[in-house]
Amino acid sequence: MSGTSADGITATLMETGPPMRILEHHTRPFSARSRLRILALRDASVSEISSANFWLGEEFARAAAKIKGRFDLIGSHGQTIWHEPGRSTLQIGEPGVIAEKTGVTVVADFRPADIAAGGEGAPLVPYFDRAFFGRSRKKAILNIGGIANVTFPSTGLAFDTGPGNCLIDDAVRRMGKGFYDKNGKMARTGSVDRALLKKWKAHPYFRKKPPKSTGRELFSPEWVGKNPDEGTVATLTLLTAETIARAIEKSAPEGLKEVVVSGGG
Repeated sequence: MSGTSADGITATLMETGPPMRILEHHTRPFSARSRLRILALRDASVSEISSANFWLGEEFARAAAKIKGRFDLIGSHGQTIWHEPGRSTLQIGEPGVIAEKTGVTVVADFRPADIAAGGEGAPLVPYFDRAFFGRSRKKAILNIGGIANVTFPSTGLAFDTGPGNCLIDDAVRRMGKGFYDKNGKMARTGSVDRALLKKWKAHPYFRKKPPKSTGRELFSPEWVGKNPDEGTVATLTLLTAETIARAIEKSAPEGLKEVVVSGGG
């Protein structure tokens, strides 16, 4: 799959078990040009989306081919380019292309299937979290990607807390300083705008009760303004941290002792 940050395609070889085991994994990074092409798809034409669907299918097939071990089935999440929670969602990276290039059966359209069954369409990682980490009341599983999400394995509750690194990345990109804030250097040098932080934290999404999901359709580049600076990056970084912390505090089961953090982008 490729996540909201569009930084690359990650392929993992797994035994579903029990017990579940990760045997091999790698990430195929996107070039700067490819990343910009993906991020622009939110406003693309039908012909551009159709073309990108087949192009990404080829890219996903190449990522699968990097796996050295034998596999019987490919599960492909694809690249989300539009997500309206509980209403509609669109992932591209044509499964037919992946199947043809690899000769392996491909299972896809996980998010649309979830919405068709009455779900939000995201996040999907709770299925893995519960199978891999068990049902301990002491753990929360936090993924900080473009959008951040948390799973409480004991209850099965999972939801998007809000932005992960997507807005930080947008600010850095508009500043012309790459695609992300490496090691948090810009955030450490900037000054937090407390008034702006308060305004952002008042957004209704953060008060909405789970289950809930979101994406770049809500937390879009418009949040960062036309002329972001290091202070913007610092403020967005604190927004991400505080909204994650508040979401965990409000929804965690009694006895929570550990937060397992992963992510990328």
